[in-house]
Amino acid sequence: HAVQGYAGFLCDFLRRAAKLYPNKEAIVDGDKRFTYREYQERCNQLGHALRALGIEKGDRVCILSPNSHYFLESYFGAPQAGAILVPLNSRLTVEELAFQLRDAGVCMVLADRHFDDQAKAAVEALPEIYRVPFVLSPLGDQSYDETAKSLDVPIGTVMSRLHRARAQLRGKLAEYARESGDHP
Repeated sequence: HAVQGYAGFLCDFLRRAAKLYPNKEAIVDGDKRFTYREYQERCNQLGHALRALGIEKGDRVCILSPNSHYFLESYFGAPQAGAILVPLNSRLTVEELAFQLRDAGVCMVLADRHFDDQAKAAVEALPEIYRVPFVLSPLGDQSYDETAKSLDVPIGTVMSRLHRARAQLRGKLAEYARESGDHP
């Protein structure tokens, strides 16, 4: 599917760079190095994995990660899936992260392995009705697709939680519209 609007512009930027400079080094993250072609492929994998997990246009997906290639991949991969990326600050407390997850209407949490305990604690700190699926960034050579398939949460539970998160967000937006007078 074609990505439109700002997300489309953003994705076009990466596609263009991969087309013009496929073998040029795009990212250096410690001892990991990726060309523009490899970077685009990884972003595409993440976008496809998010779609396979049920992420839809307009869903909020957050990332809890240091400045790493995982963070950069989420920057392009989430919009490719139609999602809105919500970056989280790893210096926040678990309670502050939980508040941001709930306030932003996040449907899924992506977390770098260095912050998995913090992300899991933030998700667990949410009231049950707001609990969202949690996905670790791939480890080693594991692809995003393999990571999605290896979730410890059954896909039916992921879909149920996504549906609940979307319903909560719609309710929150309707409440905001009523309070601000933007709703008839």
